[in-house]
Amino acid sequence: MTLEMIVGIILIAINVPLGWFGMLWLGYYGKKTGKKIYYILSITVYVFSWLLLAAGFYLCGKDYASFIIDKYIKTYMYPVVILSLVAFILIFLIKKRRNKK
Repeated sequence: MTLEMIVGIILIAINVPLGWFGMLWLGYYGKKTGKKIYYILSITVYVFSWLLLAAGFYLCGKDYASFIIDKYIKTYMYPVVILSLVAFILIFLIKKRRNKK
């Protein structure tokens, strides 16, 4: 395994959490503060995560990248992201409920 492949694997692995959590977190701050810059940054982070994915594919090569996606991303990353999103939503709803009281 070469350094290029290792960097490509890392870029593919951080694509999903960086894109979704960055978008949600910055969107939350945009809603909280009312500043449009957070919405623009939210979209920028999401687009940047796709660029990381493309760079990861390029560095790994098509065959190895598809193997990584099939084996690791689908098996581990999606459940972690879904559980994290549920936790994020629950925290948001609990904070919102406390602020109403």
